[in-house]
Amino acid sequence: MFNVSRPLVYRVIKDFSTKSGHCEALQAKEQAARSKTEATVAVVQAFIDRDQHIWRMSQVKDEVYKEHGMEVNDVLVSRVLRGRFGMRYKRVQLVAFQGNSERCLVLRQLYAERLLYQLQKGTRVLNLDETWVNSGDGRHMKWRK
Repeated sequence: MFNVSRPLVYRVIKDFSTKSGHCEALQAKEQAARSKTEATVAVVQAFIDRDQHIWRMSQVKDEVYKEHGMEVNDVLVSRVLRGRFGMRYKRVQLVAFQGNSERCLVLRQLYAERLLYQLQKGTRVLNLDETWVNSGDGRHMKWRK
């Protein structure tokens, strides 16, 4: 079933029998790993409850450090996201262009009215073309179900 070498088994048995605190050290290590996993699960659940997107694993790692004071590695975060929450790192679906929808037309008209009012008052207006901003967004993938 498991492919474990004989020298490794002898070394583990020898360490277990000769070192008095070996069992306690293993239990403490296991408890620390369990608490890191629980902290990571709590942070990911908070992201989901707030409907906040998880773009990168570093986002979760930083939040775990901020809230619980623990440093976790990428393997643990990936294991929690994939195993506990069934998430995968997938390509973000593009949203259809809605530039001429009724909502956008009304908003453009309201903007034009406000702009004309400001121009009549003598306000200097700097108009920035932001049509390229969405295409400059480099986030093409995120963690999702």
